[in-house]
Amino acid sequence: MFGTKIKKRQAKIISLLNSLPECTPEEKKQKIQSIQGLYALELFDMKKYPQALAEFFKLNTDPAEVIKLFLELDGKSTEEKVEVKKIKGKDLESALNALIQYLIKVKKNILELSHESGNGQTDIVKECHKQQLELIDTTLLKCYLETKQALVTPLLRANNCNLEEAEKTLLRHGKNNELVLLYQMKEQHEKALEILREQSKRESAIEVYQRTANYLQQLGSEHLSLIFKFSAWILKEDPDEGLKIFTATIEAVEKLPRPKIFNFLLRDHEMVVIPYLEHVIHIWNDTDALFHNALIDMYRDKLTVENKNSPEEDFQNIKSKLLSFLEASTYYTPKSVLLHFPQDSMFEERAIVLGKLGRHEQALAIHVLILGDINRAIHYAEKVSAASSDKYQDVFVSLMRIIMYPNQCDCLDGLLANVPRHPKTSVGDNEIALHILEKYIHKISPLKALSVLPDSVPLIRLKQFFASSLDVHSTMKRHIQILKGLSYAEHIYVQELQEYFESQSVVINEYDICHVCKRRFGNQSAFVRYPNGEIVHYSCKLNK
Repeated sequence: MFGTKIKKRQAKIISLLNSLPECTPEEKKQKIQSIQGLYALELFDMKKYPQALAEFFKLNTDPAEVIKLFLELDGKSTEEKVEVKKIKGKDLESALNALIQYLIKVKKNILELSHESGNGQTDIVKECHKQQLELIDTTLLKCYLETKQALVTPLLRANNCNLEEAEKTLLRHGKNNELVLLYQMKEQHEKALEILREQSKRESAIEVYQRTANYLQQLGSEHLSLIFKFSAWILKEDPDEGLKIFTATIEAVEKLPRPKIFNFLLRDHEMVVIPYLEHVIHIWNDTDALFHNALIDMYRDKLTVENKNSPEEDFQNIKSKLLSFLEASTYYTPKSVLLHFPQDSMFEERAIVLGKLGRHEQALAIHVLILGDINRAIHYAEKVSAASSDKYQDVFVSLMRIIMYPNQCDCLDGLLANVPRHPKTSVGDNEIALHILEKYIHKISPLKALSVLPDSVPLIRLKQFFASSLDVHSTMKRHIQILKGLSYAEHIYVQELQEYFESQSVVINEYDICHVCKRRFGNQSAFVRYPNGEIVHYSCKLNK
């Protein structure tokens, strides 16, 4: 059969050759191309595939016509083509390798032509090139699957494959991972993610979780609904891996709308809300009050609602985090946070929030009267004093008053009025108050301190206070006097300089010239006098 085909082609070639002398130049050119085409087909039928495809490339044959010769790649039944014998074995491998090289060269030519022509191409030409590239890449995919499977992934990463044909081909070869990549590059993200979800039932779940997470991290805000849909099953099966979808150090992830993510996690995956908020605040340094308030609320709920079932270690860890965060953060809303604190617990946390609101006396009262922790109250007063610009402010005086008159303190009204007082501080302690007075005299106004001390305190007990207070005030007075003297001396010096410069005069006549441009000074000239007495035009001073 093939021998007959070759003989027919040879006879046609001879016929065309005999008719050449009688043809016009244009007809002659066409007939020569026909002869070369027949020769290329003959080489192909003789299994000289590299030579045949080289001839097709020289003739600039439509790649679609060349690809039709490879019936093995159409994926269809050849029952209607029983006369055609498929290429098999080593011949097939040789043929496909030759086809690959041919297609790569044709593709390169098309891309170079498109690049050179640029915007000058007509829409028809552009569409033609697009269709050719689609056919070439789809055929290369089929060839690679038969001969060089390692090249399938690089091809799919930047491909022009026909989606439907490539999809069928990959499914036929059982290439699920490559199919995911195809869908990804064609922006068929839901199909790709469905395959990954199905793979988790058959393959290593952890590996599939990671691949799915990596996929979702690249999608960006425009595919937020898909991210939520396909992150849900990972968050359920492996919360730590699922959380990485929203916390990866990737630009696309960092630009996701965080309030929407927070609402999604809070609604369906509350167990990862705290880690997410901690990442947003501590790693991304987000200052949105929404997240700061929410993290405090989550910590609070952990300590109140869930503390009965939580191990002591976990309870203390959350409590430590909450205290540190209340101290460090300046972006939460103290009034809003305070409204949700319980009335019968979390007094230490309440004191910190009251301090943020500037209600220091209430905060001190909680430390002293409810918690019975005077040392913590002193530490609190030290911090407030250090942060205040007022050298003598009332925080230590307020602390002394609470310690000495615990039963007269009315700052714990409202919600805290009925909270049991700590027995350790139920009775006034003048000695502790006097110790505070002596230790922090430089931060306490003597008049305010004396106004709160009880009459029963003996004067001898205040000897050290008075001595230290006099020393502090004497030192301050001397310091102020020195500053006053220095300021006066500086004032006198400036006055003398002013008088000296005002006493200087300059006389310019019609014969004086500028030392820079060597021209005379006109009646309207602005001039500059240098310390050495030289006079120059104002416009010449930059050139001096």
